[in-house]
Amino acid sequence: MVLGFHRALVLATAALLFACGGGGSGGGDAAAPGANGDAKSFPLQSPANGDFAVFQWNQVNTASTVEFNYVSVANYDKVAANGAFNETALGSESGGFSITDMSADGSSTAFRTSFDNCTYGKPYRLTPPPGVAVGGTYRIDTDQICGPATTRIAVNGRFESLESLTIPLGTFSTAKYSATVDTTEGGTTYRSTQSCWVDTVTGLNVKCISVLTESTNVNTTTWMLDSYRHHGQAFNLNTKRFVGFWFVKAPPGPCPTYMFRVAADGTFYGTCTGAPMITGTVDSAGVLKANGGSGSALVQLNGTLTTPLAGSGVWTVNGVTGTWTASRL
Repeated sequence: MVLGFHRALVLATAALLFACGGGGSGGGDAAAPGANGDAKSFPLQSPANGDFAVFQWNQVNTASTVEFNYVSVANYDKVAANGAFNETALGSESGGFSITDMSADGSSTAFRTSFDNCTYGKPYRLTPPPGVAVGGTYRIDTDQICGPATTRIAVNGRFESLESLTIPLGTFSTAKYSATVDTTEGGTTYRSTQSCWVDTVTGLNVKCISVLTESTNVNTTTWMLDSYRHHGQAFNLNTKRFVGFWFVKAPPGPCPTYMFRVAADGTFYGTCTGAPMITGTVDSAGVLKANGGSGSALVQLNGTLTTPLAGSGVWTVNGVTGTWTASRL
């Protein structure tokens, strides 16, 4: 079954890749006290400008035998003095994106996608609000408003535990929470459940498992942290943060705009009407090299993808040079 347009937006933003902001009061509704009397609240951390995280995803649908594996990257910028920031998330299998406005307390007030602008009636979050201790429960009720459409969201969550978790990237000290998310649109309510383990040092989701049930169809999605940069310190840097579709603008060069898709191993090819196709590579440091054509029509591009979202460099053709800029679709 194909997800409804606005419900798909709900699910896309339900899995906020950065679990928490830093400090402040909790968004949404009041939180229940910790059942075990533990006074430790859910850990809150803030990113720095230029931080990013790469996630490896696996999705299985019981309605088909197809299994999907893909990569997403989250880039963090516009970090304000009060701890608020933007999270830009992109997937490897489409040209779509989402930009989420995150508050200092880890809740979201609005987000924008390739095709819509949405706000929340009350701040939205999946993670336990500040003040919820281990064993404590919480509830968040809000409306997601996308143009004329309104979707009701109800979150019932629990701060499960503090525990060690080992994934291929390494072993992390994590805080685990679970949540049931009910979304209601057009008089129909859909339910998904989610469990996440959040790194207590960076605030990043280390691993999440989400299950969406629609009648007899069950979608199970698992995503795990693959690499990241936190406050300037990089871990397991590789080419996956560049995976996906890019625009390279190189006027007045051989082509005003190339479009190319970077694969997980850093290879890519680009096309432009009326110009030679280019092929190239980008390495784990973001260094990009590409060429196409031959003889006097040989096109060369050299430069750097400086972030998961942008890059720049120099093009050369028949002894003439110019500059190019790159951006994610």
